[in-house]
Amino acid sequence: MSENPTVGFKLGRLHIQHVRDGVALTLEGHTEIISFADLDAFLDYVGSISVEERRAAFRVPVPDSLREILHARVRFGGRPRKLGVLDLSLTGCRTEAPTGWKLPDDPFPMGLRMDKHRVLLTVVVVRQNRNFVALRFEDSMKDGMLCPPEHLVRIQRQLELIWLRERVSP
Repeated sequence: MSENPTVGFKLGRLHIQHVRDGVALTLEGHTEIISFADLDAFLDYVGSISVEERRAAFRVPVPDSLREILHARVRFGGRPRKLGVLDLSLTGCRTEAPTGWKLPDDPFPMGLRMDKHRVLLTVVVVRQNRNFVALRFEDSMKDGMLCPPEHLVRIQRQLELIWLRERVSP
């Protein structure tokens, strides 16, 4: 890149940097520059996208009562760590933000377990703030088609049934 970045930050694998002529977006070695003249239109477009439109699948909320039976563990830096799952879909999940440690930018393994169902997934951080981390399951998409691991499907279905029963039961 011929531009000289001065300010920037990362969102997963996306690098966003202020450059002389605008804003540089770099993903997997490819850079596009949005000029200052086009920046307002770009930001208006991004602002018009709702959170629901960005989600690829229905997310089942995980109530506090189920967080003790749904176990999520990640491994990086040589040791396993537990994450509390806030919601789960076939394409990703949202977890509590870890206190005192930062999740890696590169894909890393995460194990999910609920009752007899266990699945090992490769995950990527999509968004992270003080309160939560959004993770995408790399294993759920094959050639652009949804094809999640069977045990992930079973865990998600079980959570969905519990969630539905809680909503419709008197």
